[in-house]
Amino acid sequence: MIRIRSVMACGALASLLACAEGSKVESVQPDRPANYQLVDAPAQSARGDLLESTHVVSLSKEEVAQKLGPILAGFKLEAKNGIHIYRVKYQTQTPATPAVPVIASGLMIVPDTKQASYPWIGVQHGTVTSKADVPSVTPAEGIFEASQGFVAVLMDYIGYGASSKVFHPYLIEKAYADAGVDFLKATYKFADLNSIGKGPLFLKGYSEGGYATLALQKEIETNHAKTFPLVATAPSGGPYDLEAVAVELLQRDTLHPVNIPFLVLSYTKWLSQNDFNPEAIFALPTANVSALFTGQFNNDYIGTKIPTQNAAMLEANLVADFLSAEPQANEAVKLRSYLKSQSLTNQGWQPRSTTLFFHCVDDEVVPVSAVKKAKEAFPGPNVVVTTFPSPAQGPQYKHGSCPAIFAPTVAFLDVLNKMSAK
Repeated sequence: MIRIRSVMACGALASLLACAEGSKVESVQPDRPANYQLVDAPAQSARGDLLESTHVVSLSKEEVAQKLGPILAGFKLEAKNGIHIYRVKYQTQTPATPAVPVIASGLMIVPDTKQASYPWIGVQHGTVTSKADVPSVTPAEGIFEASQGFVAVLMDYIGYGASSKVFHPYLIEKAYADAGVDFLKATYKFADLNSIGKGPLFLKGYSEGGYATLALQKEIETNHAKTFPLVATAPSGGPYDLEAVAVELLQRDTLHPVNIPFLVLSYTKWLSQNDFNPEAIFALPTANVSALFTGQFNNDYIGTKIPTQNAAMLEANLVADFLSAEPQANEAVKLRSYLKSQSLTNQGWQPRSTTLFFHCVDDEVVPVSAVKKAKEAFPGPNVVVTTFPSPAQGPQYKHGSCPAIFAPTVAFLDVLNKMSAK
């Protein structure tokens, strides 16, 4: 059982690491892993090649404990070690057809302890629109996991960090699958260069990261199971059946100002063949919407510029057609088709690893029905759903304050304890 006290909101993570690039803070242990840069690289590196690693900052156990205080206290945990944080660049590809090679980036956080091997955890972050808010630029997520002895690896996603000139392929399965596998390959190479032992592998992610985690799990189990044997995953707070989630959300009077516009722009860019016009979907000029998703503005700012009223954000006739039994308008038909093609629950795949879904009952952004439908699609005993009701007193657990953001790590610690007891 996971026991939870009050846990800080997800947004508060951004303040956890006051020091970033250029910081003078160093761990008390000077023997940290070495920087790396690929020299004499071929004109085109192979997917998964480690191109560069750069030390960002090190924090002692005491510094980590100070920065994570409220989160650790919420789960009755203590920091076990200090950490070394690295920015990593690697070779991957876009989800275009045909795929285009691209250099991407992410963050790797290594405990400052010396041991034969470490448990590893891939952490997939939630929806961000500002290019300044991703792991390799502003380290925050992953520190909690690393404080518990995990090597934490966090890809920025295509469209951020080293690949920031590319528009982010938001909620497109192949983008997370390819970049995620290639990032794991690159970080494993970094580990080999620095004698960092590779132990049990876990995956977790929240919101967009929940979808990304399940997409990456599907890719690993289908095509890379021997290279990356997964122990357990925890997709949390995510939209796994995109079509079903969209149908439920678009029946509401108010909508999230970021997620649906971001998705429409992403699908226009990456899935359409110049036969899908977002002007038919948005009730406000598409140019005004697009200008907000250049990476300059964060979620909160965009929320002040895009109306949350359904009828003010989207064309009412298009929404009604989309929700009908047999949509007729081109954009309604295409959008339904795109959502179905990117859903993860309707492709005949079944998770093989232990898969722990977490979700908050009162999530106002991604409805709790998303995780219930996931369990219907994945009925196996290895798939377990945990939902968190809001406390009887005090604020409700909303999307940004749900314990599902951190609870997976505690569940994974339980898994490790059981493994070590055998």
